[in-house]
Amino acid sequence: MVLISEKKILIFFKKGFYFLGYDWYMRTVTPTGKKVKDIAWYHPLIGGSIAGYGYWLSCYPIDLLKSKLQADSFENPKYKNLKDCYNQTKLGGTGAFFKGLLPCLLRAMPVNAATFLCFEWVLELMGGRKD
Repeated sequence: MVLISEKKILIFFKKGFYFLGYDWYMRTVTPTGKKVKDIAWYHPLIGGSIAGYGYWLSCYPIDLLKSKLQADSFENPKYKNLKDCYNQTKLGGTGAFFKGLLPCLLRAMPVNAATFLCFEWVLELMGGRKD
């Protein structure tokens, strides 16, 4: 019986870097003795951008392999398994593992900036942070 799948491990690391990047930034820019709500409104935007970059840079090659396997045909599969997908991708050189990373990073900045700005706003509506 498998308790933890590869997908769950990947999500754990992706989300770990995601929230770690945001939390690190917010703690860094919050002066000692102050609270997050006391800092400038644009800091969640910057922290969210860092979180998005941390998310994608931490796992892009693995996510690329996952996406290739998900998009593979059932009738005439190109890949036998994850290892075969890795080996075939490796034939394209190191750059093949990062194909499509730039558009992904360009999208990560505004999307995650807005996400964490809304996160802080909703958190404040719910009574604020408890730290």
